[in-house]
Amino acid sequence: MRDSTSRLHHNTHDHMHNMGQRARHSEGQASDFIQEHPLVVGALGFALGAALGAVFPATKKRMNTWASIVIALFIRPLKAGKSK
Repeated sequence: MRDSTSRLHHNTHDHMHNMGQRARHSEGQASDFIQEHPLVVGALGFALGAALGAVFPATKKRMNTWASIVIALFIRPLKAGKSK
């Protein structure tokens, strides 16, 4: 019984150690990828944000925020251009 308990403890310790090493290796790979391809990472982040925004229902606050952005960026400049 002690022998099997000892083996179980040893195997668990080895597995935990290996998982830690894999996590550190993956972290290094992710960091390298982010530094080598910042535009890809930004595009993926933008796409993820857009997908999450499309999944959740629109709220009045969100619609008002977008409306004010559209007015500031597009409507006002167009009206200013037409009045000249």
